[in-house]
Amino acid sequence: MILLTKGQGVIKTMNGQPKKVVPFVGTDTDGPFSQMGIGVLCEEDGTECFWGLGAPHSLVRSWRGMMLLGSPFIPSINERTLANCWFAAKKDAHDLWCHKRHFEELTSQLDGKNKKNLMRFRAKILLVAPAGDVICQIVGLCQVKGISVDNQELLDENIC
Repeated sequence: MILLTKGQGVIKTMNGQPKKVVPFVGTDTDGPFSQMGIGVLCEEDGTECFWGLGAPHSLVRSWRGMMLLGSPFIPSINERTLANCWFAAKKDAHDLWCHKRHFEELTSQLDGKNKKNLMRFRAKILLVAPAGDVICQIVGLCQVKGISVDNQELLDENIC
């Protein structure tokens, strides 16, 4: 596992137990066949849970997915939560049925107030990207490890 950047530690329910976890963006391995995505590290026992794709290696989307995952409006993590957060982190997800389905699955376990809060939080996250120095650090690490990065996403986000 290669950690590219980490979020803030939060308490989430996993397997019915509250655990302190740290959301992260990472890859499963180095090289051109790696999968990039998001995950959590359990601080108590050092275990990790990761979900990623072989392509595209979308840094900004993965970062946004990590931010959604770490939000207080997602109280628990199950086998689908990581993928749902990653897919829901796409800017035009409301236009794409498959991405909308992932966000709806995230909100299905929430009451009306928390569902609205998560929707507002997601809207704010979609307007921001990691700081330039964070992007440079991640891209540099990816280059060293032989991991490709979706350059088109960076151009679309006006990051480079």
